Amino acid sequence: MSQLFDGIDDASAQLIVQLQLHDSESITSSILNTQSGGRVEAAQLPGLMAVLLFEEDMQRTASVLQDRRYAIAIARNVAPRANARRFAAPAQAGPPTNGTVDESTPGTNTRRIEAPAQVRLLTDGTTNDQTNALALIVARPNTVAVVPVAPPAPPVPRIPCTVCEDKFVARDLVTLPCKEKYCLDCLLELFTHSFRDEELYPPRCCKKPIPIAILGARLTPEIKATFLAKGVEYGTTNRVYCSGRGCETFLSPEMLVGENLARCSTCQATTCTKCKNASHKGDCPEDEAGKQLQALALRAGWIRCPGCHRMVELTHGCFHMSCICKMQFCYRCGAHPWKKCRCPQWDQDRLYERANEAVLARNRANGIIGPANLRDVVDMADQLHANHNCEHYWFESMRGRNECHMCHDTMPEFIYRCTRCEILLCRQCRRNRL
Repeated sequence: MSQLFDGIDDASAQLIVQLQLHDSESITSSILNTQSGGRVEAAQLPGLMAVLLFEEDMQRTASVLQDRRYAIAIARNVAPRANARRFAAPAQAGPPTNGTVDESTPGTNTRRIEAPAQVRLLTDGTTNDQTNALALIVARPNTVAVVPVAPPAPPVPRIPCTVCEDKFVARDLVTLPCKEKYCLDCLLELFTHSFRDEELYPPRCCKKPIPIAILGARLTPEIKATFLAKGVEYGTTNRVYCSGRGCETFLSPEMLVGENLARCSTCQATTCTKCKNASHKGDCPEDEAGKQLQALALRAGWIRCPGCHRMVELTHGCFHMSCICKMQFCYRCGAHPWKKCRCPQWDQDRLYERANEAVLARNRANGIIGPANLRDVVDMADQLHANHNCEHYWFESMRGRNECHMCHDTMPEFIYRCTRCEILLCRQCRRNRL
């Protein structure tokens, strides 16, 4: 407001300020005289609040004008008058009528700012902006008004996501049935990955399924439709896929257009559901590629899953096979469900080979280099044999570069080891594949 006095001499400017202050004091007194009691909340009287703020502004203007007089006097090499006071409000005769006006009250978290006559403005002392004051109180003579300052709000706690470990406020995390907390991005990624990786379907964590409704606003009609369609596909044992080049659409029962004939809803190609090749007339032709695959499987010791008919290879462990289609069967004879046959649990050579691998992995984590001790291998073989039906609840972190036994990705720094059956799993497989 001091800019309004540019071009006006000091005496005129000072007179204008004093008249404005006199008018505002008169308005304040008239408002106070209409109120009863010894304590008035200015915040409840918008008119009084405006007058008080105007008075404060005029006091600052008076201080600026006083500084300007000092500056002009110094520039002219004229000493200021001895009784002048810098930053002084307009002179008033005698001491204030409302008692002491200390700038601060020791031992309290409040501040008193002197206002004309019967007015005091109490703030928290942390800001000069009166609009941010915690309270504005008009006190009459012999009335003490002290407003305690509320402590600052504590910081909002942030919780890490189980998967990405980024920290979020609680409302941005989803609590799963297993009590783990996922951010929405990681949860949505788990669902979309399960549409491409059958082992991850249905989405789960700590062996507990995750309901699709937990996605909330992220659950689009496309995601829901894909989730339901994959449930039908993965729940079908002897599946048929489109024979069209590059299509590979799952042929659901709704796509059947005749006996042993299905039409793809994506590319419109027709497929024989008996031989799973392109549609044909008469008997199914000889499948030369299938014969070659069968011959290779016989030489390599592979076996077809009795559920989804995939070729399965036993790389380590016992004859108890768990296919990604959830079928469990005997690798030696193909009997299902496990265990309905009289085949042995283990092949002795495979058992000791697996025990040797487990001992070497443990030695690497402990910094031991060289071949495994025979006694350790025998003890490990006994442990593996005793825990062949392990439920994988007992894991501990093991340092070193190792391969996950489920996804076969290589973990460069550490991996989780089941202390019973010695299976090695990465973080995602431990939580979302078991």
